[in-house]
Amino acid sequence: MAESRIKIQLKILHQNLGAEHWEDYKKINQNFRKEIGAASADYKLARDYIDRGLQVIILAFCGTEPAGFIRLDLRSQPPVIGDVYVEPKFRGEMAVENAPWLKNEESYKVWQHLDKAAHVIGKRLAHTDPESYVHTEVGQRIRDWRMSEKNKWESEVNVREPKELFDLLEKNKRPSKVSRI
Repeated sequence: MAESRIKIQLKILHQNLGAEHWEDYKKINQNFRKEIGAASADYKLARDYIDRGLQVIILAFCGTEPAGFIRLDLRSQPPVIGDVYVEPKFRGEMAVENAPWLKNEESYKVWQHLDKAAHVIGKRLAHTDPESYVHTEVGQRIRDWRMSEKNKWESEVNVREPKELFDLLEKNKRPSKVSRI
């Protein structure tokens, strides 16, 4: 018998991209915060980061239900991959993702698709591997897994997709500071 896989779609929250998914993100982020024992989030600050182009949030959906997210912080170079969260009912599930800007991996779980998407977008932006915020032992395991897989993804790095995201990022690119001698 073939192993069943859930179907997920990856959506981007960045400036006006994916604005229709903001409430889904707030809901799933609140579940994440409860799970780790953190206080309620400051959504005004989070929305400011998104609106000013300082953060990309990649959401996974199973049908219309938010299944998980990962954050990519653009405030530094290289970008930094932050928190990843998957709703309990989707944890451990093998997934097939529908993101035309990524090659689908055959045996990845929801969190692995999210992690790959953040890494590939971060590398497409910085032309070097993104860093990681590692707060926990689980975060270290996720980072270690990414380091073991990233060479498989190199053929996907030189693509300027998702186009809408890269068009926004290019439009908002600030000139680099020039040092005076």
